[in-house]
Amino acid sequence: MSKIPDDIKKLDAEIKKIKKAEHIDTRAKEHNEYFQATGSGFQISVEIFAGTAVGASIGYFLDDLFDSHPFLLIIFLLMGGAAGILNAYRTAKSMEEDKEK
Repeated sequence: MSKIPDDIKKLDAEIKKIKKAEHIDTRAKEHNEYFQATGSGFQISVEIFAGTAVGASIGYFLDDLFDSHPFLLIIFLLMGGAAGILNAYRTAKSMEEDKEK
């Protein structure tokens, strides 16, 4: 068997170090993308829920004020849901534009 020269050993060690660094960078990017997607999904779901909850609350208190039970609650629940969906659409569109930049 022939002895491996020292410069080849050093080169091999450098190659292994670079490959290991690239592997870590790739995993970090994948991990970061996963959390960004999770955060985006959570933000959009909160937009929809908040709009619906605010609409339902306003409708409930107006029904209490004018004694017109479930009429205003239903109207404001639907309006709040529509506003929540519109906000979620705007948020998703904004995220998409930021991603393209």
